[in-house]
Amino acid sequence: MRLLLISYYFPPDRSAGGFRASSFCKYFHDKGIKVDLLTSNRASLSKGIKEAYNIREAFVAPRPKLRDWGYKTKILAILELLKLDTLLFFPDIFFPWIKKAVKAGIRALKLNKYDAILATAPPFSVFFVGYDLSKRFNIPLILDYRDPWNDQPFKKIPWPVIKHKHKKWENKIASSATMIFTVGGECAKMISASANVSLEKINVIHNGFFAEDLPDTRAEKDNNIFTIGYFGNIYLLRKRCFETFMRGFAKFISQEQLSSKEVRIVYAGGTSRKSINKIVSKNKMKQFFKDLGLLNREQAYLEIQKCDLTLLFIPREIHYVLPTKIFDYLSNHTHVLIIGSNGEASNLCEKVDQQYSIAKCDENDVAEKLKGLYSHWKNGTLRYGCDSALLKNYDRKVLAYKYAEKIIQELSV
Repeated sequence: MRLLLISYYFPPDRSAGGFRASSFCKYFHDKGIKVDLLTSNRASLSKGIKEAYNIREAFVAPRPKLRDWGYKTKILAILELLKLDTLLFFPDIFFPWIKKAVKAGIRALKLNKYDAILATAPPFSVFFVGYDLSKRFNIPLILDYRDPWNDQPFKKIPWPVIKHKHKKWENKIASSATMIFTVGGECAKMISASANVSLEKINVIHNGFFAEDLPDTRAEKDNNIFTIGYFGNIYLLRKRCFETFMRGFAKFISQEQLSSKEVRIVYAGGTSRKSINKIVSKNKMKQFFKDLGLLNREQAYLEIQKCDLTLLFIPREIHYVLPTKIFDYLSNHTHVLIIGSNGEASNLCEKVDQQYSIAKCDENDVAEKLKGLYSHWKNGTLRYGCDSALLKNYDRKVLAYKYAEKIIQELSV
């Protein structure tokens, strides 16, 4: 069996979407599925990348300059702030890539015989490419949603006529698909409602983690200081949760009369330090906050292992999101503290028997939750980690095998 995989991102891009696509290429091969790649990243043509990810052939459609130009001139940032980007760019800012990618895809399909086209998005311009090629060559189309297309809080569409256009195209493309996959159960529910497809038609395969990336070394926790960590970027919706958490943390410190020798917060990620320091300083918690800077994967794992609590910010609007960092937390023996809502993250914790707690996005609830967890830590009763045997089910290799088996079963009928 042979597939044409369409993914805008692919390593060495550091996008989570690129890593999902790379796991298809790398591991489908073991199940007898050969994968050719259509992407925007010229580096994917290198011999090293093709060998590392079992790519038989790679086809590249050059990236449009519009997005880079838009951010460099700050025009795109202004359009996004005014919510005008969705009026001007359909289905997204990557739309100039569609024509180039279809042309590259036609070349691939004339050279080779494929059993199906697998398109992974966002950007959702990728779905248009897959749909066009599927219709032209009468080849089954498989859609892979890493996020919902419509009805997500990150995407603001101010005009009903434009929203209707997005919905119409999603329904059209989704109804033509032979198979649909996504990254979580909550996401599947949103896609089902938006695309008007049966929930039973949507297969859930999580993103997971690369087990081979886990370090052999282990770091010990410091029993003298209660350590709370957050690793990753803090985007707009999560920023509000972070602000609430810091207010709750300040209350907890004041009520318990604790010093920076007893409790600390560590942070590693790419979020603007000006933005973070403003929130920390506003709550007069600078002495409790340690900036670890940007860390490589092995360094991050070691720092996570030192933490007693690792934070996830899950506001109600993004309950369907499963941040990839949760697998870093689960793999490295911590107690996960979710600030916000139940959802995909708490569901995963339940499935792997991860020790976790939830505090509402409310400063008083955060303070009370921290007080209880700190008390457990002092008494030596704070529980860490998950069931490692259950966690192995989320190794990207295991998940890719399941994905491949579903495709083989469907296309062999």
